[in-house]
Amino acid sequence: MKFSIKKLQIVFLITCLLALLPAGTIFAQGGIAIDGVFTDWAGMTGMVDPGGADDETDPASADITEYRIYADASGVYLLMVWDDTQFQQDSGAGITMRGADGVYYRIYAIATGNPGTVPQSGIQVYQSTDPAFPPQTTSQVCTGAACSGVTVGSGASWVDPFAGHPAGNCLGTNCSTLDTAGEFGLPWSLVGGAPAPGETVFFQYGSYPNGPGAALKDNTGSNGITVRNNNGVFSSYISTPTAVTLSSLQATAAGSNPAVIAGSLVLGVFLAALLYERKLQVKFE
Repeated sequence: MKFSIKKLQIVFLITCLLALLPAGTIFAQGGIAIDGVFTDWAGMTGMVDPGGADDETDPASADITEYRIYADASGVYLLMVWDDTQFQQDSGAGITMRGADGVYYRIYAIATGNPGTVPQSGIQVYQSTDPAFPPQTTSQVCTGAACSGVTVGSGASWVDPFAGHPAGNCLGTNCSTLDTAGEFGLPWSLVGGAPAPGETVFFQYGSYPNGPGAALKDNTGSNGITVRNNNGVFSSYISTPTAVTLSSLQATAAGSNPAVIAGSLVLGVFLAALLYERKLQVKFE
């Protein structure tokens, strides 16, 4: 049997590259169809409300349960989930991101009706230089049908991550086992452009029942979901921002990551050895 050092080097190189990726990284595969059928979201990177079931009661309609993110070269896809399957009053929630251009964007959606839905008219996109979105720095990018290229799907059929919690703490048919979800596809051009190769953008989710620039109510905590452009292949993973507040959202270059720097040094040493050993081969009989 023959076994070459070159093969060992290739295996080592692949191992080093995989070691540089954050734990839990999911690479974009297949795609998301925005059609109100949520089975294609299975396995996509998501975060469940760390406050648990029914942690928001003022108002109860502002209780959110989870969100998920998917991205590819064409755009970013968002899933937002509310605890209720019926809404006696409209309930607004939004995913906030810092775009690759350094601007904050809030994709705001309104859940309404019985059973719960998120209509096309309920989608709004805002931008601001301040993550709190105060009126003086906030402008509307688009709303409803004027959001060119945005697709919307929704339904009250998302499986509640806290299935079995008391039905008295939510509103609507089967609300202890099902939730209302909205899914949205946005072109990168609407939210600051796609991150360049090696760069990331960061997302967090919260409810804003009094409007997109109003006080944050329920939320999924200071952690969020990062999307990284790996030379045209987009991956996503749960991560912390650079600080524990929303104001710390950053679009960061991979080169500033200490793990990447250390990994680059390892790869540098390896490549030097590869050049030295390129003609060496051992045989095992």
